Amino acid sequence: MRLINIAVVRRGGCAFSTKVRVAAEKGAHAVIIVDKEDSTYTRKQMNDVIVAEDSYAEDVHIPSIFVCKQDGQLLISQLRKPNDPVVVELAWNIPAKSVVTVDQWMSSASSESMNFLKSFAPKRKVLNQVLRYQPHFQIFSMGSGGSAQTTSKLCTDSSGKYCAEDPDGEGPVQGKDVIEEDLRQLCLHDKTKKVDRSRDFESHVMPPEYAVAYWDYIEKFQERCPITADTSLAEDKRYGTICSFALMREVGLSEQQIRLVESCADVSRNTEELELQKSHTAWSPRALRINGWRYSGILDPELVATAVCAGFSKEPPECKLVKAAGRDFFVPFLPSNMRGGVSFATLFKSLFVVLALVWCAFYLYKRYMQREMRATIREEVMLEVESQMAQYGKLSG
Repeated sequence: MRLINIAVVRRGGCAFSTKVRVAAEKGAHAVIIVDKEDSTYTRKQMNDVIVAEDSYAEDVHIPSIFVCKQDGQLLISQLRKPNDPVVVELAWNIPAKSVVTVDQWMSSASSESMNFLKSFAPKRKVLNQVLRYQPHFQIFSMGSGGSAQTTSKLCTDSSGKYCAEDPDGEGPVQGKDVIEEDLRQLCLHDKTKKVDRSRDFESHVMPPEYAVAYWDYIEKFQERCPITADTSLAEDKRYGTICSFALMREVGLSEQQIRLVESCADVSRNTEELELQKSHTAWSPRALRINGWRYSGILDPELVATAVCAGFSKEPPECKLVKAAGRDFFVPFLPSNMRGGVSFATLFKSLFVVLALVWCAFYLYKRYMQREMRATIREEVMLEVESQMAQYGKLSG
């Protein structure tokens, strides 16, 4: 049996993501980060710790866990014993239920969120009868603290009560547009979802739910209604109200359903939902929770589906169709949008070939210029000799 290499490091000095990245470069397949020796956190309190990321977070593709100093000290003490190997098992246990509940926080203006939802949609459709999914959107308040210009760009009105991120800076899409689209997507989900019964259990406090129209809409939204600075595009082909309702018609919503969504998504009327979204926040604007458990892995559809299936008390047959296929744990997991990319070795070889070609081009150009210069100098010398001979002929005459 092959064992993976697990690095044990102390907290402090740099960000967690930097520690994990460096450990991976040194050959680690997973990392255990032990809390500081002077930390006051207990094992129970570790779940409340928010781990900050840095610019290297996107380069991390191996798993890691953060443990309290008491548990970590047991490992460190054992590791310090000479010639005594230590074998540990890492397991991420999710609370098991017959119907799994997934909550996701996002923004309709986030390409990361929309890309994930688009790729996760087919798996969600397979898990139709066994899963509850609830979207949440990132809405915040600025109050009277923001300038009039900032408030007008980010918020629904001058009060600064309901605001969202501006996705394109000086572009045409502003925070108010984002909130309106967020609310439309939320209303589309809630007004079209259907409650179902699990095949294995007659009743549930929280039965499975599925919104077909919402997921059909999400699969097409980013390409059909993109955020673009090209205002010459027709309004039904770029991010905004007109494009949103046009897409709803394309995915099969009736006019009656569209009117229900439109009424629900009225920012001036549905302040109750806006208040709920503003107050019901998570540890991150792009958070995912499974059965109340904080998912901290890569936002990849296969990994998320695998985590979802780990949350069933009895795994349904659908999970065989959506879980990540068996893989080599000695190879770092790359998100689906990075698979098939160029490896560092290939990139280095390509750069070497390009540099070699450039050098050859300069060498050949240098040879060419030398020949040209010789020919030019030879021609000038011949002309000068001929000129001198002509002058000599005149003197001789």
